[in-house]
Amino acid sequence: MINRQDGQVDEPGGAAEPASVLTKLAAQLPGVVHLVTVDRQGRTRIPYASEGMSRLFGVTPAEVCGDAGLLFKVVHAADRQTLRQSIVQSQHSLQPWNAEYRVCPPQGGERWVETQALPERLADGSTVWHGYSADITERKQAQIALAASEARWQQAADAAGIGVVRFDLAGDSVQLDRRACAMHGQCAAQNTIDQWAAHIADEDRPAVLAALRRATAGDANERLETRYRYRQPDGGLRWLETAARAHDGTDAQARPLVGTCRDVTAQQEAEQLRRDRDAAEHMARAQSELLSRLSHELRTPLNGIQGFAQLMALDQEEPLGPTQQRRLANVQRAGRHLLKLVDGVLELTRLEQGEVALQRRSIDLLRVLRHTLDLVRPLALNIGVVLPPVLPNTPVGVLADHRALEQVLVNLLAHTIQNNRPRGAVGITIERVPGRVALVVSDEGSGFTPAQQALLFEPLQSSHGQSRGLGLAIARRLAMAMDGTLEVSSEPGRGSRFRVELPASDQAALEDSGPVSLLSPLSTPAALDGAGCGPRSVLYIEDEPLNVLLMEEVFRGQTQWRLEVARDGRRGLERARQAPPDLLLVDMNLPDMNGLQVVAALRAEPATAQLLCIALSADALPEQIAAARAGGFDDYWTKPIDVARLLAALGRAIERRA
Repeated sequence: MINRQDGQVDEPGGAAEPASVLTKLAAQLPGVVHLVTVDRQGRTRIPYASEGMSRLFGVTPAEVCGDAGLLFKVVHAADRQTLRQSIVQSQHSLQPWNAEYRVCPPQGGERWVETQALPERLADGSTVWHGYSADITERKQAQIALAASEARWQQAADAAGIGVVRFDLAGDSVQLDRRACAMHGQCAAQNTIDQWAAHIADEDRPAVLAALRRATAGDANERLETRYRYRQPDGGLRWLETAARAHDGTDAQARPLVGTCRDVTAQQEAEQLRRDRDAAEHMARAQSELLSRLSHELRTPLNGIQGFAQLMALDQEEPLGPTQQRRLANVQRAGRHLLKLVDGVLELTRLEQGEVALQRRSIDLLRVLRHTLDLVRPLALNIGVVLPPVLPNTPVGVLADHRALEQVLVNLLAHTIQNNRPRGAVGITIERVPGRVALVVSDEGSGFTPAQQALLFEPLQSSHGQSRGLGLAIARRLAMAMDGTLEVSSEPGRGSRFRVELPASDQAALEDSGPVSLLSPLSTPAALDGAGCGPRSVLYIEDEPLNVLLMEEVFRGQTQWRLEVARDGRRGLERARQAPPDLLLVDMNLPDMNGLQVVAALRAEPATAQLLCIALSADALPEQIAAARAGGFDDYWTKPIDVARLLAALGRAIERRA
């Protein structure tokens, strides 16, 4: 069928029919309806083209019907050869002619055109195509933009090492692109779910599969985000991270997930190193804080014990009789003993770090217990608590470190005495279990709730509204270090029972359990001779009432000194500014600020910048002493004090500054 310019259509074997209706319909189409013929000599003609030719190609139907070459002239020069080849190929094979190409109409601009036509061989050997050409500029531009975006994605993915994965639980498949295959150490781009999951580390597999099922069965916003170890062909493990979600419009029953995969082994290792470093730093800080609290909390009461005992021994106005002097000597001896125990406690952190090893030997538990009861008996008498009067003489062997066992018992007995009721009793029983010995210490105090019991062995936690200090925490840690246990059972209003359990030892192997040989001598300021240098003023900033009372007693008979006390840092600063003293003594732990902040404030003001400042603290760690000196203190003295040495040191300090 060949359309003539007069608008009639010649039908083989039929009569001509009006084509006005078809012409009108073709004119309404957005594209172009056309006939293209190529004769046996290769000459191209366009017998018919609809009115859309003008809109799409910028030439009229009459012009291209008169000269088909006009149409090829508006085709983009880069696409002409490809377009001609597609026509020749369709002519020889009689396959549909499909082509996409650019045109540049005379009016300007550039468009993308798609032509689809069916070839037909005529009797004279020529070929005719019945076809349609449409404007696909918007679609093509979108495709080009998408291709450019995909190219950029591919470049970014290659640079970032990101692979693409597709999970289809309904189809039981996992598809991996080239990079994802390399990350998983697999050559197969498609695997079943079980084949893929079989290489995930056993510890990670259940969580990964559960996350995959949740993301598949959840709503459209559900995401798969998981990190897992994947076994490589060489047996090694690589950390992989996968993030995927369902496509919009995906069948809710199928819900395949498409997403990314990346190798995060280096990142995981770096994160683990960071976590290990942070944990080590946190542990170091916690240990330093524990040592500081140990020093302060334990040396503070010992300062009172030692200080008042010394004042009584040095009192010339009301001297003690021989009997009282002997008793006081026992008090001082016990105080020194306790101080040495404190110094041993400060080594607890080193013990936990493995720097100090306990020496477990076969010792008599009852002999150590009798010695410990003698140490705590003055405390019980003062409070009015009754201790067991007599213990059996039959030895009870345990495997323990002598010093650590004594410290456990001192801390435990002190706790039961202090938490007892007035005129209450402390009970002590020994129980034997296979391979173990249990010492049970009970009191008749108010007891503890379960919540209080949970905190009882934590350092510096509180119960009954008061700090429990460090005694029980240290006791439990030392018991555990000796392969033992320390537990508590208690009810409010019915007292408490503490059970220390240790490994039993052979009675025949018992060693002598005499007084414990302790480490760390008493730390005090160096002895200095001479004191009197005229009336001098001393400002003492201290919040602990017992320490204040002790210092007031020390200065009571010293006419060459005048002592003034400030109970916190703010008031201490106010008094130092109003009337700068000859010497300032500062406790390092004040309720409103620390000693470093006090001295920094004084050094920052001209009127007090040269003030003689000495730290007097129960914190005895070398690093704290160094920090205080670096922070502006002229010297650092530790508690418990030696009264005579303290007075001599005060005089010498003033002389040095004069």
